[in-house]
Amino acid sequence: MKKKITSLEQKELIDSYDFTQETDRLLYSYKRALKEEISVGPYIHVDEIASKVAAFYEKIRAVVDWKEEHLLRRTAIERGLKRRFIYEISGIRVVNGFNLKDASESLVLELVRGGHLPNNKIPREKLPNVQKILEKYIYIFGNNPLSLKNSSLKIKDKINFYNWFLEIAACEIEEILLPSLKEMVLINYMSEVMFGKIQIDPTVNITDNEKFIQIYIASQLTLFRLDNPIITYKLLKLKYPDWKNVNEKNLNYFSKNILKIQDEIKKDFEHPYANDFYIACEQYDTLFLILYDVLEELGRSDQDISDRIFNWKDFGSTVVEVYNKRLASLKTRLFKMAIFSTLSVLVASAVSLFLVEVPIAKFFYGKFNVLAIFVDILLPTFLMFILVLLVKTPGQKNLENLLVALKKIIYKNEKQEYYEIRLKRKRGFIVKLLVGFFYFLGMGTTLGFIFWIFYIAKVPITSVYVDTINVAVIVFAALLIRQKSKELLVEEKSVFWEFILDTLSVPIGRIGQWVAEKWKEYNIVSVFFTVLIDMPIQTIVGVIEDWSLFIKEKKAKLH
Repeated sequence: MKKKITSLEQKELIDSYDFTQETDRLLYSYKRALKEEISVGPYIHVDEIASKVAAFYEKIRAVVDWKEEHLLRRTAIERGLKRRFIYEISGIRVVNGFNLKDASESLVLELVRGGHLPNNKIPREKLPNVQKILEKYIYIFGNNPLSLKNSSLKIKDKINFYNWFLEIAACEIEEILLPSLKEMVLINYMSEVMFGKIQIDPTVNITDNEKFIQIYIASQLTLFRLDNPIITYKLLKLKYPDWKNVNEKNLNYFSKNILKIQDEIKKDFEHPYANDFYIACEQYDTLFLILYDVLEELGRSDQDISDRIFNWKDFGSTVVEVYNKRLASLKTRLFKMAIFSTLSVLVASAVSLFLVEVPIAKFFYGKFNVLAIFVDILLPTFLMFILVLLVKTPGQKNLENLLVALKKIIYKNEKQEYYEIRLKRKRGFIVKLLVGFFYFLGMGTTLGFIFWIFYIAKVPITSVYVDTINVAVIVFAALLIRQKSKELLVEEKSVFWEFILDTLSVPIGRIGQWVAEKWKEYNIVSVFFTVLIDMPIQTIVGVIEDWSLFIKEKKAKLH
């Protein structure tokens, strides 16, 4: 068993160093963010009994929706918005008879009950701000080009736009209720540092503005694994500073031009060199993630953060401490991912089996044997669990590399390393043919093996196709979890067995990615929960809370 590093073992280092300009700005902004986080009451309070019921339901939703943990709160806000404004989305205008003050308060109370926001921590003074956000989005909702009767866009395009728009609204509401000030300070810091570290070959036609936008996107993707809706909202604020503080003039501008803005941001995500910037930032994201943990740790003490970081030995010891904590946390999170992903696969497999596969198999073959049912459900579930268990965390050498690399980005007079983005080399016809051949060979080998397993289990051929799609999604999910396991890895070295595994898994993982994206759009189980279960559950929770408060009031009179 390897020794756990508990102290800094670099005696040759001097005591202190000067900060870079970027680090100076980071520390100033972080200290200011700490002060802005302090809030005053009165706070929003919900009944504890009702909260437990709502929180239990949200855990079930987490399994059904198959979302990452840091996205659950925003997903809950989206659901709440869709329920409250379903008539607006469908084109039936009822806003004039709709009380936005009550809608905003009930939305926030629902989030607190469900455990997405802390009880007795959210100031009530934020409720009017939520109402203003709803007013802004409803205005744009009803005055954008899509709302015109002669709009030529298809129904699907309209639905996709409204989903995109509600996701942004959910992001802004989340930011008002629980602002991620410190996280944004780190994202801005990483963007600044990487802007200087990434060099562009003169033959690559990219402007400085394009370069910064791509680094800004890549920093958010790699550092905190933010998804497209959150990044879209932050890009919207970056490009259009008036978005948060709109007046009548710019509100009309946003209403008329929202489709053009959507297309502009879409092009940012689809930039030809977006993947190159992502790869560059991914090589350094661990440094900024650990620095964030260090600032979190030092922010809890009374001593000035700058003084603690200025002294390298003191700072280095804190790095070791937070690294070991995050490593332990990573192992716990990977285990939780394994459990939730496995449960999600189990639910999806069972629903797919009994709603789709069994009826089709009975229609064509007249039966679906018991063994096939067990294999059909348990094999994909078991595969997910095994794939996640194979994920490994970084070794001891990784911490030593981390300490050296951190020193280079924080302090002056350190030998800097640069990452160059070059013009993409065009592959010849023969090379393209060989690359394509090996890609489809890996895909064919994996798909053939999956088909063979289900065939010998005597699963009906109609179910084999559905099960193969399920397995593709599982492989995609496992690859994402494997990427998360490398969040602390400073230097990634290629290993032969991983190369073979990637050759066999990446092609089918790409299929799984496509299916997963479509699943999010057409997740029948999630839609069923949202339309038929969400509203009754929230009503029941509200009744429980009212009853609990009534009992407390009566109990208070017993004196």
